[in-house]
Amino acid sequence: MDNRKIIPVPYGLASAYADFIEIHYLLYGDLRTKILNHERRHKATDKHYTTNDLKNDFASKNSYFKESLKFAVFHPECWVGFFPLMYSYFAKQMTWNTSAMIPFTYFGLLFSVVVAGFFKFILKLGFFLMFFKALVWYTVMFIMLNIILLIITHLEVMKQKDFVYKEVSA
Repeated sequence: MDNRKIIPVPYGLASAYADFIEIHYLLYGDLRTKILNHERRHKATDKHYTTNDLKNDFASKNSYFKESLKFAVFHPECWVGFFPLMYSYFAKQMTWNTSAMIPFTYFGLLFSVVVAGFFKFILKLGFFLMFFKALVWYTVMFIMLNIILLIITHLEVMKQKDFVYKEVSA
């Protein structure tokens, strides 16, 4: 049985830590239950992201990704949860979402191959040089977008000055 405290927060979807789990305070019903069950499968440890955590993030039999995206469309403070870098206002620390790196790496490589292929075949430029430039451009844009989302999240959280972090029952 997982005895970690459940802390409602006004940002992200959910994050698991050694002694507590953060979950967006507006999540309810089936989506909240699915997300909370997923976070509970992450081991309650101070150690960094493990192979078991990676398997947990990508081996879900009941995917709720589309539901999560629908929820995030109407709650911009949740968008940051789909990116690698987040800030926990409850724990007062930067957090790292390792599982978000895999899709961004995949799409970065795919983007770079397409751009390099376009320049190679249309403009007769070197494939590897263009691949490298496209990868650098993608990485810079990705970092800037993550920073913009952190700022949006911060502004959304600061709007709720009277929000109180408190432990709740699951």
